[in-house]
Amino acid sequence: MIVDKCGDNGFVQVFGGAWAGMTVNEAAEAECFGKFRNRHAVFIDGGKFVHYRDVSAHVELFTPYSGTNCINADGLEKRVHEKLMGWPQHRRMFVYAGKGTCKGKRAAKIPFPYYTGVLVCDKSMKQIGIRLATKKDHAPKRKRQ
Repeated sequence: MIVDKCGDNGFVQVFGGAWAGMTVNEAAEAECFGKFRNRHAVFIDGGKFVHYRDVSAHVELFTPYSGTNCINADGLEKRVHEKLMGWPQHRRMFVYAGKGTCKGKRAAKIPFPYYTGVLVCDKSMKQIGIRLATKKDHAPKRKRQ
């Protein structure tokens, strides 16, 4: 399904998370485009951050898993990452296979919403005017004194 939707030139991002109170679009914004502490994953040349609204007309977003089991969400994310690791880096927004980041310190008895999301585009990043971030794009980490 992902391969069909991406075509020959498209790109993909597969992400998992636990974003209570957010829509899938808002979660995609946080997971795919903007990370905390000014650590964005995608840029427009010239150093401008890319937001979901900038590319929403070109991409499709769907959630193959939504539930209260973080192991299911993390497992699916990792399996899809591993399957697509053979794709060239310019066709995937992820660098490593899923790291199991959904697991938190919440009590097991408290249900919490987890999901695995997939963002696909049938055009290349270059065709829609974006690129993956490089180390030069990110401000250097501050040393603690």
